[in-house]
Amino acid sequence: MGGDDQDYVGTCIDIPIESKVFGNDERVHKLFNWNANDPNQPVMVSYKRTTNPYQSIPSHFKALPNKNNSSNESSTRRYNQCKMDQSDACDQSWNAFSDRWALIIYAYLFLALVLASGIVLIMTHSPPYLIENVGDYQVPMMTKEYGIEFYVVSSDKFDEKYPVGTQDRTDIENRIIKDYLQFATKYCKYERGRNSKRPDIPTLVCDKLQRLGIKKT
Repeated sequence: MGGDDQDYVGTCIDIPIESKVFGNDERVHKLFNWNANDPNQPVMVSYKRTTNPYQSIPSHFKALPNKNNSSNESSTRRYNQCKMDQSDACDQSWNAFSDRWALIIYAYLFLALVLASGIVLIMTHSPPYLIENVGDYQVPMMTKEYGIEFYVVSSDKFDEKYPVGTQDRTDIENRIIKDYLQFATKYCKYERGRNSKRPDIPTLVCDKLQRLGIKKT
């Protein structure tokens, strides 16, 4: 081929070229070393990457030297090998594409599964109370001992599940007191650090802990 070979890409074509593309052009027959008695003879050619629509179709093609001969059997064998190579390349490209999409899909499925599991866990393991009024926990209640405030979704349901005067109620209130003391002790440290810089800011939680008989830590 000429000096512009970089503009051409090798390929094989499987249409009856004589009848569908080139017609009965003897120059094309000679170019491809084509058996004119077999119009469906497969051939191997190079085609131009960027074609000009105003050019004739034959101008986009160049014969591959020594790839076509008058032997239809040899030509067919070369053509079939060419098609197999193209098919293998296509399969490899598709497999790589499929693998990438599979990883993306699996990642999204895993994320969706984690989120769904988290939602189910929250719905099935909602705590009976919170120390702070957050979300649906807006109904205030108070422990019998120390008068520590906590929040529930429904006071009626809480009393139904933990009836007053029962061991269950005593156990849940002891747990509330323990949780509150852990929370308040940590927050008291923050109040003390802030108060050391701004003595005018009150330490309400620390003061409450002191009233409850809990030393500041």
